[in-house]
Amino acid sequence: LVEEQQGPMRGRPLLEPPERELDAPVGQTLPRHTAGSPTKSRTRRAMRAISLVAILAMSLDVLLGYTGLSALGHAAYFGVGAYVVAIMTTEHQMGPIACLVAGVALATVTAAVFGLLAIRATGTYFLMITLALSMVIWGLAYRWVSLTKGDNGIAGIPRPTLLGIELIAPVPFYYFCLVCAAVAWVLM
Repeated sequence: LVEEQQGPMRGRPLLEPPERELDAPVGQTLPRHTAGSPTKSRTRRAMRAISLVAILAMSLDVLLGYTGLSALGHAAYFGVGAYVVAIMTTEHQMGPIACLVAGVALATVTAAVFGLLAIRATGTYFLMITLALSMVIWGLAYRWVSLTKGDNGIAGIPRPTLLGIELIAPVPFYYFCLVCAAVAWVLM
C-alpha cells in the first residue's frame, strides 16, 4: 500500500516495509552465526557478557514466574558468588569445583537471609527492600578494601581447566560461557 506523505516530503511515496520470511529455522541459523563470532574479539567478549547476564535474567524470570514478585536485588547474589570464587582462586588457590560449590552456597545463604527480611513485603515495598539489601552488598564490596580490593577489584583471577579443556584461551572460554547459559536455560 502506498500513501502520499504530507509536509516537506510531499509527493514522495511512503512505502510499507516488506514482509520477510525466515530463510531457515532458528536452530539452523544460530550455529551459522555463532560459529564465526569467536574469531572476532569484540563479538566474543560481548557474547560472553550476554551469556552471563542471561543466566542472571533467567534467575529473575524464575522468581517472577513462580512467585509473582519482581526483585531488584539479584545482582547482589551474583556478586556474592563472584567474589567468593575470586577470593578462593586468588588467595587460597582452590580448584574450580570447590569454588563453584562455595560460591553457590554463600550466594544461597545470602539469598535466604535476605528472603527472611523481605518475605513479608509485596509490591513496591518488596522492590525497595531488595534494592536496599543489594546496596548493602554493594557497600560491603566497595568499602571492604582488605577483602574485595574496593573499586580496584580483584585482579589475577585464573581461568580454570575443566575436563582437560584449558579455559585460558578466549575461544574455549567463549564456548564454556555459552554452554553454561544453555544449561541454565535447560534447567529452567
